[in-house]
Amino acid sequence: MEEAVLCCLQTQHMHDTPPPPHLLQAIQEMMASQDQEPVSFDDVKDEIFDMVKPADPQIITLVDLTSR
Repeated sequence: MEEAVLCCLQTQHMHDTPPPPHLLQAIQEMMASQDQEPVSFDDVKDEIFDMVKPADPQIITLVDLTSR
């Protein structure tokens, strides 16, 4: 899957980059501290897009989330 666009619904500001590395690192460290295998952001993002099935495969909109 090509890089997907993330959208902040509060500001409707579009981001074309993934979350900051320190955020992802903190999540992975928390999972490791709980003896859970850390997962990659791309795996989580792909699962979310698979579940939502947005009209545009690169963007999840509020309409995509509320139309089901």
